[in-house]
Amino acid sequence: MKNRLKELRKTKKLSQKEFAKAFNDFMKENKEYAVLDNKGKIKNISYATVSRWEVGQTPIPSKYYSTLAHF
Repeated sequence: MKNRLKELRKTKKLSQKEFAKAFNDFMKENKEYAVLDNKGKIKNISYATVSRWEVGQTPIPSKYYSTLAHF
Protein backbone atom coordinates (compact mmCIF):
# COMPACT_ATOMS: atom_id res chain seq x y z
CA MET A 1 0.00 0.00 0.00
CA LYS A 2 1.38 3.39 -1.00
CA ASN A 3 1.96 5.87 1.81
CA ARG A 4 -0.06 8.99 0.97
CA LEU A 5 0.64 10.85 4.20
CA LYS A 6 2.94 13.40 2.57
CA GLU A 7 0.29 14.07 -0.08
CA LEU A 8 -2.33 14.63 2.65
CA ARG A 9 -0.01 16.96 4.55
CA LYS A 10 0.89 19.00 1.47
CA THR A 11 -2.79 19.25 0.48
CA LYS A 12 -3.41 20.85 3.86
CA LYS A 13 -0.34 23.10 3.30
CA LEU A 14 1.24 22.07 6.60
CA SER A 15 4.80 21.42 7.68
CA GLN A 16 5.44 18.13 9.45
CA LYS A 17 5.42 19.95 12.79
CA GLU A 18 2.15 21.72 11.96
CA PHE A 19 0.63 18.45 10.71
CA ALA A 20 1.50 16.63 13.94
CA LYS A 21 -0.05 19.42 16.03
CA ALA A 22 -3.19 19.63 13.87
CA PHE A 23 -3.58 15.83 13.87
CA ASN A 24 -3.21 15.67 17.66
CA ASP A 25 -5.73 18.52 18.04
CA PHE A 26 -8.11 16.66 15.70
CA MET A 27 -7.95 13.59 17.94
CA LYS A 28 -8.64 15.70 21.04
CA GLU A 29 -11.66 17.34 19.40
CA ASN A 30 -12.95 14.12 17.81
CA LYS A 31 -12.49 11.53 20.50
CA GLU A 32 -14.34 8.87 18.49
CA TYR A 33 -11.33 8.81 16.11
CA ALA A 34 -8.62 9.12 18.77
CA VAL A 35 -5.93 6.47 19.06
CA LEU A 36 -5.50 5.51 22.70
CA ASP A 37 -2.52 4.12 24.58
CA ASN A 38 -2.81 1.19 26.98
CA LYS A 39 -3.89 3.56 29.78
CA GLY A 40 -6.76 5.04 27.77
CA LYS A 41 -5.05 8.34 27.00
CA ILE A 42 -4.85 9.83 23.51
CA LYS A 43 -1.61 8.75 21.85
CA ASN A 44 -0.18 11.91 20.30
CA ILE A 45 2.32 11.81 17.46
CA SER A 46 5.43 13.96 17.06
CA TYR A 47 6.69 15.65 13.91
CA ALA A 48 9.55 13.12 13.94
CA THR A 49 6.96 10.35 13.74
CA VAL A 50 5.34 12.08 10.76
CA SER A 51 8.75 12.25 9.09
CA ARG A 52 9.49 8.56 9.71
CA TRP A 53 6.05 7.60 8.37
CA GLU A 54 6.46 9.72 5.25
CA VAL A 55 9.84 8.31 4.24
CA GLY A 56 8.81 4.75 5.07
CA GLN A 57 11.36 4.36 7.86
CA THR A 58 8.53 3.27 10.13
CA PRO A 59 5.23 1.91 8.80
CA ILE A 60 2.07 3.72 9.83
CA PRO A 61 0.36 1.56 12.48
CA SER A 62 -3.00 0.36 11.20
CA LYS A 63 -4.75 1.78 14.27
CA TYR A 64 -4.11 5.27 12.80
CA TYR A 65 -5.68 4.55 9.38
CA SER A 66 -9.24 5.52 10.26
CA THR A 67 -8.14 8.66 12.11
CA LEU A 68 -5.94 9.77 9.20
CA ALA A 69 -8.77 9.13 6.75
CA HIS A 70 -11.17 11.30 8.76
CA PHE A 71 -8.55 13.98 9.33
